[in-house]
Amino acid sequence: MRECSLLLHNFVLQENVNDYWRWLIDPVHGYSVREAYRYITSNGELVDRSLVDAVWHKCILSKVSLCVWRLLKNRLPTKDNLMRR
Repeated sequence: MRECSLLLHNFVLQENVNDYWRWLIDPVHGYSVREAYRYITSNGELVDRSLVDAVWHKCILSKVSLCVWRLLKNRLPTKDNLMRR
């Protein structure tokens, strides 16, 4: 409860002003599951949006998209990756 109070201490609410949510990672396009997933899987490093859109295009089979995504993230089960784990 104390932590919550400290986080909200600096906020000032005003009458007749609408509040809204804003996705700070992508304030232009807003929140999407794809962007959240991209952020989580990139370990905080932002990835080029056009590359993400191309990999997860609706005309590409999901198994192909997954394979390419894992390749780009160096998550394919190669000997090197398996040895590291």
